[in-house]
Amino acid sequence: YCNRICSMGNCARLLHLSLTLFVFYVLLLAPDSDLHHAWKNLSSKFFLILSLLLLSTLSFLIASLIDPGFESFSKDAPLLYKLNEELIQSSIDEVSYENDNSTSDSDSNQGTVVIRNGRPCITCKSIIQLRSRHCRVCARCVRRFDHHCPWLGNCVGVRNHRFFWLFLGLETALLIWGVFIAWSALHSSSDFLSWFRANILTFPSLVVIFVGSIATSMLFVFHTYLMISGQTTWEIASRFRISYLRDLDPPINPFDEGICLNIVHFLYIPESQHWDQVYERSVQKIKPSP
Repeated sequence: YCNRICSMGNCARLLHLSLTLFVFYVLLLAPDSDLHHAWKNLSSKFFLILSLLLLSTLSFLIASLIDPGFESFSKDAPLLYKLNEELIQSSIDEVSYENDNSTSDSDSNQGTVVIRNGRPCITCKSIIQLRSRHCRVCARCVRRFDHHCPWLGNCVGVRNHRFFWLFLGLETALLIWGVFIAWSALHSSSDFLSWFRANILTFPSLVVIFVGSIATSMLFVFHTYLMISGQTTWEIASRFRISYLRDLDPPINPFDEGICLNIVHFLYIPESQHWDQVYERSVQKIKPSP
């Protein structure tokens, strides 16, 4: 039912799992590493690292394999889409949103869409919710679309954004710890050639872990900011091309309901919100009617 179980997505998952297990195996067998000593002694440190690894892998697989929040395609969708097209063409003067044509790369304006009928996707020929966007890779519209992640082989949307955030947090902790473990595994030597031979696997592992820790920590901080501010990557990156946001001053976020509610809706009840109603309330506060 979607493009995420595809060869590209499977290759990304296989690459992630293979690289993770390879680095773990190298550090586990390195005789001078803290992980090796913890394994030999069966200390709590070994089981804690193993737990982080398993939880990180589990959250990665969940975020990668579950439905990210695809819009359902009802039998009435083509009729509603046609109705919206007719209303647009006849220029009926009603309270409306401009369609930001989120199904295309340019996000160009294609007309107006009555709020109560939703927003039409010109690719799916169906009605989608506010904050939804069509993903060309998955070939589906995703609710509260954030981005398509090639590393997951899946979109990040309303249903799996929390698992993606959890994966980033666990992976960041694991990789930062891994930097110290990999550093302890380096074998010292008097000359460079002997040092290179002794660390031919350990040093590349250290580089991979160090670079990965920087990338994941930055992503974790960014997506934590998105969670507490009630925003998405797409809305931040394309704000001035999204019609329901571009007319608002940049500091204004119509979907911000306060830090506590933003976190609750992100982590616990992500699909319970009607974003068109939240948007209307916010806009009325910003621009009160005369």
